[in-house]
Amino acid sequence: MWYCFKNTSCYSFQSSHSFTPSNSSRSASRRPSEITTQVLSRTCCYVPESYSLPIDAIDAEIAHPHTQTRVPVGALPHIWGQSLYILASIIYEGLLLPGEIDPLGRRMVTEPKPDLSVQVVLVAEDNEIKQQLMEYQVEVQTFEEIYNEAGINVYPAKILGQLYRHLGACEKLSLSGRSTGEIGIFSTSQFYRLGDETLAFLPQVSHIILNIFMFK
Repeated sequence: MWYCFKNTSCYSFQSSHSFTPSNSSRSASRRPSEITTQVLSRTCCYVPESYSLPIDAIDAEIAHPHTQTRVPVGALPHIWGQSLYILASIIYEGLLLPGEIDPLGRRMVTEPKPDLSVQVVLVAEDNEIKQQLMEYQVEVQTFEEIYNEAGINVYPAKILGQLYRHLGACEKLSLSGRSTGEIGIFSTSQFYRLGDETLAFLPQVSHIILNIFMFK
């Protein structure tokens, strides 16, 4: 009979360094040759799936924790745990920042946040629609008026999809870039800079209808 302990050291290590990385744990940017030399000269540690104790060592472990020798069992290396260990090591060495692996900031969920406010901007496609909305006391501007007043070009979402095709595209590496699928409502809810131009995009009609039913 064996008594198993789950390996948690890797998880706590990764968590502590991803939330509050200290400046001392970060190093300055290094040349590829320096990084390669360091990696080749370092022994890679394997992270097992679990650790275990034989039944006759349980009483001694309870009386004096961390005094008995644990034996790795299960998958070696454990792919998920090994991945976390490697990721934590890269963060510890300062080669990767927490924000680079968590762009949405989900690690900040415990911090207080301001009240959420949803802002909706109405734009008239032409003067005819603008006059119709004016009958209901809804003041809007046309695309041309927005450009003349604020210098913002407004385009449909499909234009943003065409621009996304250039992201990651590399003819030399035979990379086609991002596919021109549907553009989500979060992508069209922000401004973009393209050269000296400021761009805004209308959400796709299908996403507007979907969000209405979700929050109805």
